[in-house]
Amino acid sequence: MASDKSAPGLLPTGVLKIDAHSTSANTLAFGLLGFATQVTFIGLLGTGLIEPAGAALVFTFFVVTGVLQLVIAGVHLVGKNNLLACTAMVTFGGYVTSIGLFQLLVMSDTIKVGGPIKDSLTAMFTLYAYITFMCMVATLKTNLANVINFFGVFVMFALSAAGSHTESPAVNLAAAWVGLFTGISAYYSASAVFLGEFFEYPVLPVGDLSRFWNRKSAAARGIQRHMSEATIFVSSEVEA
Repeated sequence: MASDKSAPGLLPTGVLKIDAHSTSANTLAFGLLGFATQVTFIGLLGTGLIEPAGAALVFTFFVVTGVLQLVIAGVHLVGKNNLLACTAMVTFGGYVTSIGLFQLLVMSDTIKVGGPIKDSLTAMFTLYAYITFMCMVATLKTNLANVINFFGVFVMFALSAAGSHTESPAVNLAAAWVGLFTGISAYYSASAVFLGEFFEYPVLPVGDLSRFWNRKSAAARGIQRHMSEATIFVSSEVEA
């Protein structure tokens, strides 16, 4: 007697790929709120709008939320097929966590710097200015709110690099003010994403830019994602 596996109609005609992330919440708003708070905090500290003693609180916040909000949100967004958000969240999550931890260790005298580090800071800020610029170019395909946010972060890093190199208090102050206003704009973006996801309707306008791009760009690139290796393996086992 033939096995039920060979009976017609019992095997699927195509591969069914179950995406666990399709049933989970979008963590983009979660990560954006952490990013907005971090940038706002460093702007408030740099502009002198909060007391210098609050630096310990700010950098502790950096360490905790850098991992719990940005990195975790970025890892989750891998399953959402959101390359830009994933790259930005994980990259900047690592940055704020490292900066926060370094500052706390220096403030507690756990580590000794041992000399000027302006060249190291200049190099770090310059590298992140490039990363932010790359992300800003990518946001031209998304919406105006994202462009404004990444432009603000890019200018903040560029000014921070210039301030570290020249040791100019005025340039560093300008970087702090740019960071403050960028944090405020990031709160708007986070609110737009959160409310839009919750109500399933665009509550706050973000300035959609996707219509300016050629919808056939994916076909022109000839890049298509079909099945993961795990899916191919499972489907081959079923067919066998």
